[in-house]
Amino acid sequence: MRQLLNFLFSTLYLCSAPDDRTARAVIRDEALLLLDEPYQGFDWETYLRFWDLVADLRARRKAIVIITHLVFEQDRFDLLADLADGHLTPRERSGKDDHARS
Repeated sequence: MRQLLNFLFSTLYLCSAPDDRTARAVIRDEALLLLDEPYQGFDWETYLRFWDLVADLRARRKAIVIITHLVFEQDRFDLLADLADGHLTPRERSGKDDHARS
């Protein structure tokens, strides 16, 4: 838990108010986290530390939904889906790193 708190508070200077709410949800040990563009603006080291945090949360059986238009490293995700016109459609893995689709 100490490592988790250190990560959260060492990166809060990068975060806006919604990210502060995310930090509080993690600290309160919520079962489900909805993260909207969570790694926007992170440098490479912080981006990697973010994924370490996600791995730790998953190991503690937390559900994490990442909402983003940037999808890199598809193997980090259990499921990819596209939201268009109010419909969520599962995405086939392309086998390559991919980002926003047109």
